[in-house]
Amino acid sequence: MIMRLGYSLAACAVALVLSACTHTAKPISATAHATGENAVVEVALDQRDVQVIKDRELYFSIVVVECADKSKRWPLQPYLGGRMIEGGNFPSAKGATVYGTMPVKGFQEYKRPCVTLEGGGYLTGNLSSPLVPVQTTN
Repeated sequence: MIMRLGYSLAACAVALVLSACTHTAKPISATAHATGENAVVEVALDQRDVQVIKDRELYFSIVVVECADKSKRWPLQPYLGGRMIEGGNFPSAKGATVYGTMPVKGFQEYKRPCVTLEGGGYLTGNLSSPLVPVQTTN
């Protein structure tokens, strides 16, 4: 009985610690290009960030914002190789470029677009990143 209580308390403590942890990802770069009526926003992640997202099964969004004041938030579902990234389901733990899409007209409303990553897991903490300016390409 006392052992079970001890295990239960330890499990609760671990869950509490993990849920309070925030991993700050450091995207390598962010680019955007038009494909028909959609803007494809790509964010390059290094191996360490992919490993944390994968191991901690983190859900996240690529959020397009105005660099100056984080206004005009437009969250994008991240994809990799045509598959939605949910709960850290990266095929491997190496660096990767994730992407999301939004209407070109919506993207053009940003004077100076930036992206940030935001998300978290059920008991595995949160994910955030600093703002990264988006470089537009043809």
